[in-house]
Amino acid sequence: MRRRTLLKGLAAFGAAPLVGCERAAGRPLTVSVNAWIGYAPLVYADARGWLEPLNVRLFTTVSLGESLTLFETGTAMAFSATQYEFHLAQQDVPDLVPAILLDRSNGGDGVVGNRTLAQLQQETGPIDVFLEADSVNREVLDQFVHQHGLTNKKLVLHDQDQMRNTQLDPSRPQPTLVVTYSPYMEQMVRKGFRLLGSTRDLSLLVIDGLFVRRPLLQARLEQFSRLKEMVDRAIDDFRTRPETVFPHVREFLAIKNVAELKTAMAGIEWINHPDPDLLRRIAALGIPVETVLP
Repeated sequence: MRRRTLLKGLAAFGAAPLVGCERAAGRPLTVSVNAWIGYAPLVYADARGWLEPLNVRLFTTVSLGESLTLFETGTAMAFSATQYEFHLAQQDVPDLVPAILLDRSNGGDGVVGNRTLAQLQQETGPIDVFLEADSVNREVLDQFVHQHGLTNKKLVLHDQDQMRNTQLDPSRPQPTLVVTYSPYMEQMVRKGFRLLGSTRDLSLLVIDGLFVRRPLLQARLEQFSRLKEMVDRAIDDFRTRPETVFPHVREFLAIKNVAELKTAMAGIEWINHPDPDLLRRIAALGIPVETVLP
């Protein structure tokens, strides 16, 4: 397992003293996460008791937007998200940086519908689209619409979280698209929606990570480095011992068995140890990769 020593890390970020309430032994490091397979290692590590000694506390949310809101209001000091939410938050928090990279979506984000693509391409009336508007769902939708020749269609957007989206009936008379992600995507397919496209076939790089303000990362570098070690340990278990992992994440991911856990993992690639080529591609998205813990 690769590790960065504290001295090397401080050299990379610029030495910063641990002062006042930013000491790891003081105020807990609060982190917001929503139900997504790529964030589940944090929940697993917490359930195993690995985060409490680090003074790390998790807040679980129902959507990417809610996780971002907890960060914006100061309830969460760090939040898990995609590059879309990162750029959204960075408009108001210019010193926002990634501390830990978690996963790359490879089929885990997608679009389901109650019509075939051919039927949608021939549709002359409005098409209902359900999504989390202030999230990467919007980028997935834009790419899907462009790639499948739907740019001239009248799309009626409905902003709601994925839990509510799973209550939609595929037999509803209106032509319907839902931009979603695992584990909700699989639930909707089981209900009768068609999987029309995903990040496996869309020309879109979607990455997930843990984001934090640079001064806080500097002040709590040792704490974040230990958290990274626990994330690495958890991901190793996801890869090699899914049967052990399942009981600890079944409620968070709303899954029923180990097979569903494996299906969710098949839709991502773990990138907690990113290679130089991937880091260059992520940097091209406007994300400062020099702060990423290896």
